[in-house]
Amino acid sequence: NLQTLLHLFSSPYFPVDKALVKDKFSVRQVGDEFHLGSLQVLTIPLSHPNGGVGYKFSLAEKSFVYLTDNELGFKHVGAKDFAAYVDFCLDVDLLVHDAEFLKSEYEKTKGWGHSLLEDVLALAEKSRPKMLALMHHNQKRTDKDLYNLTKKLDLWTKNQGINSLVLRQGQKVIL
Repeated sequence: NLQTLLHLFSSPYFPVDKALVKDKFSVRQVGDEFHLGSLQVLTIPLSHPNGGVGYKFSLAEKSFVYLTDNELGFKHVGAKDFAAYVDFCLDVDLLVHDAEFLKSEYEKTKGWGHSLLEDVLALAEKSRPKMLALMHHNQKRTDKDLYNLTKKLDLWTKNQGINSLVLRQGQKVIL
């Protein structure tokens, strides 16, 4: 309910007192599609044990899909099938997706709500984004591991005609 949500935006759960926030704060129920000014926002349920929502933002001929905590290889309650995620991501400028696990790690983590790198690459191959950005990296990965992942991703995406990057905290991407 609204009171619970507003409570989350107060101490100790939120670092800034809501009285100090100068912007108008409003909460509204949204559906599969809504607009924020001229920005079109589409939503899709994520495949995660706790649910979740993925977003597609479109503005002035540019589009960006953000799918975090989305286990493509396991259909959780309320999730869509692989083909629906392909359609949702089709031909976007930027696809940002969770790629927490490698195939060698997945048997112990299946059902946790996070994707295999290989499943994300299959999604990109079918949906053809201009750029694929991986995020939500496994916390056990070292900088060297991420460097090696970047090299592997660069080789795969170059062969697919897709640009790619392994996102890091604070990194900015211009469409």
